[in-house]
Amino acid sequence: MEIEKIIEVKDAEETDSWFDKYDKPQEKKNLLPIFEMKLVPGQLSRKEEIIFIDDGHNGTTKFGKCIIFNIRHANQDKVWFIKENQYSLLNPIAAKRKKGTIVGDQATVERVGTKAETRWAITFKE
Repeated sequence: MEIEKIIEVKDAEETDSWFDKYDKPQEKKNLLPIFEMKLVPGQLSRKEEIIFIDDGHNGTTKFGKCIIFNIRHANQDKVWFIKENQYSLLNPIAAKRKKGTIVGDQATVERVGTKAETRWAITFKE
């Protein structure tokens, strides 16, 4: 016993173009939150304690070329993008890294000022 089925193909273009919508960026479901040290209005400086989870790696983000670190801040894992020209942060981190891994090292990050006059500092705890 044979059963015939009729399959209708509406428009060949419509059928062939299903893949056009699959060039969009993937959803950012499993990404860590970004470590930010924004100042509230009237606040001139801020200090935060962090722990390094990895030794960092080069990357390019919406911020441009940077060094990307996974850190723990306020009992939450986060990602920290440091622009490759932020020497006040990267020089001390690099000096510490040259002695060995920085995984597990604790540090205090300080931000003073807003916009163009912002100054950054990092101090490792021994």
